[in-house]
Amino acid sequence: MSSNDILKKSVRKNAFILALFAMASTALVSIVHQLTKDKIASEVERVMSQQLNKLVPSDNYNNSPTSDCIFIKNYSRINQVSIQKVHRFRKNNQNIALVFTSTAHDGYSGDINLLIALSSKDRLLGVEILNHRETPGLGDKIESNKSNWLQQFENVLLNGFNDKSWHVKKDGGDFDALTGATVTPRATINSIYQTVLYFTKNKAAIFSSKGNCENERSD
Repeated sequence: MSSNDILKKSVRKNAFILALFAMASTALVSIVHQLTKDKIASEVERVMSQQLNKLVPSDNYNNSPTSDCIFIKNYSRINQVSIQKVHRFRKNNQNIALVFTSTAHDGYSGDINLLIALSSKDRLLGVEILNHRETPGLGDKIESNKSNWLQQFENVLLNGFNDKSWHVKKDGGDFDALTGATVTPRATINSIYQTVLYFTKNKAAIFSSKGNCENERSD
């Protein structure tokens, strides 16, 4: 057997081994995914439930808002804000509240992701920050565990505000900024305001629409 034939045989052998390794690795990843996907989904739902309960106490509803929800497919990057999802809260089939996941795309260091709770009686119940990349010691004080800044958005009647109200006081609005940081509060307040507008115009349709979160999970 020539050296060229030996080389070809060696290449084919190595290629076959690599192919077997790739197939085994793919199969292993698939098996691990199947074994852990339900646990991961359950953990994600548990964490989300905790976050939602900060805004709407569990005594106020008796449905499952993590599954009674809809994805918003017609509100992407409007006025620097995206609205992705709405969780619906009901008690004895009565509409109680909606919690929106909203993103401010004009934060100082990037996107700011929020949960914004609004009651069926047109009241802003509160806001929680999901995640962000704002400056430590300055912009990160939008987090509820680092300052009380978000408390000014708790239990706010919407009919007491007009378009000009939804700004920091420095810009002629009704809300405090953060010491040493203005861009982050501006972006956060704008996201809340744009979500409030969407809520006001679409509240009835959101409560009555067929939920589609379960369909998205199964895709």
